[in-house]
Amino acid sequence: MDRKTLRRIVLQEMHNMQMMQPLQPIHHHHDDHGSQGGKVFHHNGPEAESDMIHSNLWTMKMKACDLYDMIGDRDDLPEWVQEKIAVAGYMIDSVYDYLNYEYNGSESHHGEEHINEKRARRRRLKREG
Repeated sequence: MDRKTLRRIVLQEMHNMQMMQPLQPIHHHHDDHGSQGGKVFHHNGPEAESDMIHSNLWTMKMKACDLYDMIGDRDDLPEWVQEKIAVAGYMIDSVYDYLNYEYNGSESHHGEEHINEKRARRRRLKREG
């Protein structure tokens, strides 16, 4: 069994285990929780949009892992591919920064600590890759 197949199996099993666990209420510092214990960021109705978001993030995670394995260290990809990945990364960073601020109520994610965290994460991924 190759590493890519093993990674996919482990990620799928982790996802399956997460889906079988009962949902725990989320506690935040604000008092704008929905009736299910989740945080309400808008008032568009009672739909459980987080299911769709989780599904989309899961798909993105799986494809990002596959792309990471697919692309070699010395591959010279077309500029449009690099641009698409950079834009997707920027968009995910924006959502992360917004939600991190909303959930944690601090601006520390904009500081040097956040930047150093991202650099360390990239170094770990390179070593693991």
